[in-house]
Amino acid sequence: MSHDEQTSGERMDQHERHVLLALIQDPFPWTIAELARDMGKEGRWTEDAVAALDAAGLVHRFVVLRPAGEDQREGRVEVVIPTRAARRLDELQGGPL
Repeated sequence: MSHDEQTSGERMDQHERHVLLALIQDPFPWTIAELARDMGKEGRWTEDAVAALDAAGLVHRFVVLRPAGEDQREGRVEVVIPTRAARRLDELQGGPL
């Protein structure tokens, strides 16, 4: 099925799968901005996908304080990691999702 033939719900499910797969394949926390960059030009939907995965209990979202450095100002950054349940589902399905 081409991208044009998908319903908006099917496209959102696909976006959520892409985000969750990226999170499961890399064991470190991702920022929302990093995820969007990794998703390429289609990354504009990343925040919506993360919010939906969070609502479903498949990711944890944290706000961390970033200390000021030589090349950056102090700030707050939102990071996301998959839950243990999401990782276990991936294992049960033989990974990757």
